[in-house]
Amino acid sequence: MADAKNITPEEVGGIVSLDVSECEEPLTSLRGIEYFGSLETLDCSDNMLPELDLSGNLFLTELRSHDNQLTRLNIEKNSALTTLICLNNRLTALDISNNVALTMLDCGGNQLTAIDISQNTRLTQLDCGGNRLSDLDTHYNSGMTLLICSDNLLSSLDVSNNVSLSTLACDYNQLTELDISNNLKLMQLSCDDNMLTSLNVDNNASLWSLECSINMLSELEITELVSLEWLTCSHNCLTTLDISNNYRLRCVKCDYNPGDGKIFPVTAWFDNSNIPEHVTTGSRDYSGQTISIDYRNAN
Repeated sequence: MADAKNITPEEVGGIVSLDVSECEEPLTSLRGIEYFGSLETLDCSDNMLPELDLSGNLFLTELRSHDNQLTRLNIEKNSALTTLICLNNRLTALDISNNVALTMLDCGGNQLTAIDISQNTRLTQLDCGGNRLSDLDTHYNSGMTLLICSDNLLSSLDVSNNVSLSTLACDYNQLTELDISNNLKLMQLSCDDNMLTSLNVDNNASLWSLECSINMLSELEITELVSLEWLTCSHNCLTTLDISNNYRLRCVKCDYNPGDGKIFPVTAWFDNSNIPEHVTTGSRDYSGQTISIDYRNAN
C-alpha cells in the first residue's frame, strides 16, 4: 500500500476489489485505505497489521483480515458488510452492532470475552471458537445454519431458537447440559470435552455425525438415528451401547467406557467375528480396570 500522500481519489476511486494478502513483505499499515471510496471487497489477510480502520469504506461488503495482529478493528460505519473474516488476531473486543447485513462472521482465535450478535439477525454462519467467551446469546439468530463456539468458557448454551441449525460445534467448553430438541435440521453435532451427563437426540433424525466423547454420559440412545455415519462416544460413563439400527455407520469410536467393569457390550448388526473397518476394538484401561469391547449381533 502506497503512502496516503501519494494516492489521489482519482487514481483509486473506481477500484471495487483489493487483495493485499500474503505480501512478500508483510504489511504493517493500510494507511491510505480511506481513499478507496468505492471498495466492496478487501482481503488484507496474512500480514502484520496491528489495527484497521475502515470508516471511510462505506460500500464494503466483504472483509478478510484474518491472520494479522489486530487489536482494533473499526467497522462501525460499514453497514453494507455481509462477510467478515477476522480470525487469528488479538482482538479483545469486536463491535458489530451496526453491521446489520452481516450473514457470515468468523472471529475465531482471538481474545474476545464477549460478543453481541443481537443486531445481526441475518447471520447464517458464526464461528467464534477459540476465544474467552463465558456467554453467547443466539436468541435473535433464528436463521443460523452453522454455529461453531468450540474452545471457550461456556457453561450454558441455549440453541432452542436456532431452528435452522445444521452444524453445531460446542466442544471444549464447560457445558453441563445441552438441549437440541428444537434443532430438527441438525446434521452435525460436536460436543466433545464438556461435562454432559445426558444427551437426548430423539428429535434429531437427520444427524449423520455425532461426537460426544470426553463427557460423563451414562446413557446414549441412538437407535432412531438411521442416518448416522460417524459416532465418537469414547471416554464417558456408558455401561452399554446399542447401534443395531445404525447400519450406515462408517466410523465408531466407543472405547474408554466402564461397561460392567470387565466388558463393554455393544449391540450391533455385526459381532466380534466380522467387525467393520474404522470401528474401535480391543481393551482399554478405565479407572484401573481393563475393559474389553464386546460386539454382539442383535440377531
